[in-house]
Amino acid sequence: MTAVPLGSGGRREVLAESYENGQHVRYYGDMCKGDRVAVYDGGWKYIKASTGRRELYDLSTDEDEKADMKNEAPVIAAGLEKRITDWQEATPLFDGAAEASQTMSAGEMERLRSLGYLGGSPAQ
Repeated sequence: MTAVPLGSGGRREVLAESYENGQHVRYYGDMCKGDRVAVYDGGWKYIKASTGRRELYDLSTDEDEKADMKNEAPVIAAGLEKRITDWQEATPLFDGAAEASQTMSAGEMERLRSLGYLGGSPAQ
């Protein structure tokens, strides 16, 4: 399954992330070890894993991702790797601790309470 159906008029480029899941590793094996980022562009899919594993597939001819093309198309692989790296450098990781330490104004708290998100009855 791909993020953008093959042959669709969808976005030119799609980036996707997945994080290691023990169940996937047990079911699919070592190919699912580590966190992974994929970029889909045109008919290509490039995967970069935190384990160092890299994969390139030509989805226009290999939608089941059986033939890794990174050695046959190193220029395409390098270009897609750079796009992942550029995106990762430009996009900070979510830091829940930083968001959790922010405080809300009394007005924001009252608005959330009035919508039923906080305990107590809605404001009159």
